[in-house]
Amino acid sequence: MYRIFRIYKLLVSIALLLCCAPFVFAQPAQSLCEAASKLPDKAGLDARGRLIRSDFLGSATRDQVAQGLAATGWPDVVVKTGIDLQRLVYTTIDAHGSPTIASGLLVLPTDMGPIATVVFEHGTTAQKTNVLSTPGSGEGQAIAGLFGSGGFALVAPDYLGLGLSPGPHPYLHAASEATATVDLLRAAKEAARSRQTRLPRRLYLTGFSQGGQAALATDRLIENERCTHWRVAAVAPIAGPYDLADTEFQGLLTGPSPDSSAYLAYLAVSYIRVYGAETNGDVFQPPYDSQIDSLFDGQNPLEQIAQTLPPPGALFRPEFLDSTLQTRNAFANQLKENNTTGITPRAPVRLYYGEADVDVFPQNTLLAASAMKSAGVQVDVIDLGPGVDHPASAQLGLPAARAWFDLVAEDEQHER
Repeated sequence: MYRIFRIYKLLVSIALLLCCAPFVFAQPAQSLCEAASKLPDKAGLDARGRLIRSDFLGSATRDQVAQGLAATGWPDVVVKTGIDLQRLVYTTIDAHGSPTIASGLLVLPTDMGPIATVVFEHGTTAQKTNVLSTPGSGEGQAIAGLFGSGGFALVAPDYLGLGLSPGPHPYLHAASEATATVDLLRAAKEAARSRQTRLPRRLYLTGFSQGGQAALATDRLIENERCTHWRVAAVAPIAGPYDLADTEFQGLLTGPSPDSSAYLAYLAVSYIRVYGAETNGDVFQPPYDSQIDSLFDGQNPLEQIAQTLPPPGALFRPEFLDSTLQTRNAFANQLKENNTTGITPRAPVRLYYGEADVDVFPQNTLLAASAMKSAGVQVDVIDLGPGVDHPASAQLGLPAARAWFDLVAEDEQHER
């Protein structure tokens, strides 16, 4: 469930994308987090998605974008336009429905009006600053270039508890991933209007790893909102953990990924914080029960946490693992609540995966596709290859999603 460029080590090369861009950075993050305490006690629908501030991050010409994409390993991506990047800070609700703030990235094409809006949901990070809207983010610049250069507006949430959002991140909590995304879309619409740009209501949803789950959760929320402004036109998640309760949780317990314990601990401590049905002492063996909160305090990279933790069998209490596997505790039910295998988009879907993925197992994709087909969803499963592991699925899947979005946009333009 990695972030994309943690593996590829291309941050220096990716920096070419905005190497000549003028950056304008804004006030420190702490003042923004303090602003969350000034929101009203009850945030009604009208209060959600309100734009608090827009910070200009930089621009890139078509040539600069093309150079950056080539350095990222995407030399064949068609570059139609330069791009502008902005960090947005906006109002939303937390996992309990209380008012808070969050941040995210907005990218607008500079040489043409946006033809549609791409929503990109990022993968796992335990570090608050390791998000796309952080100034100078290599991943943010690469994703901005990949989709923005196609003439798409790009909207990418940091999620709750990450970026400039206060508090801990509710990891793999589908409902709050979706509300943070939809509220960012509302704020992005306002930010685009202030630049005399109309943000298209047609949405193309994509995301990698954790972001695959978030993309499906966002589709569900938008389609369940009867009076929504937005229309989902295509859904293209990549290597998402859709079947948390069975495939993902059980696979990580015994699988070969060196980050298995970090993923599982992040998931468990997140649900303890969100649902409050169990305590650290109920879940983790000593001494980790007293250490886990400080490990997941938003300051530590996931790979560093993974090096600190023992294998899952030594990390979790045996009775907790037994009751989870037998679906006899609250955590097992929480995993089921956050499964996204049962989501059935109305729009066409492409599900991408790599056969050699040991972080998010291919069975996640196959189960989700089977359920969608049974419900009549127009879904294609894209096998990215027998040797493709988790990070490689992003390297191959993201430009494939962009190419599909290009085709969908062309078809929609011909239909008008």
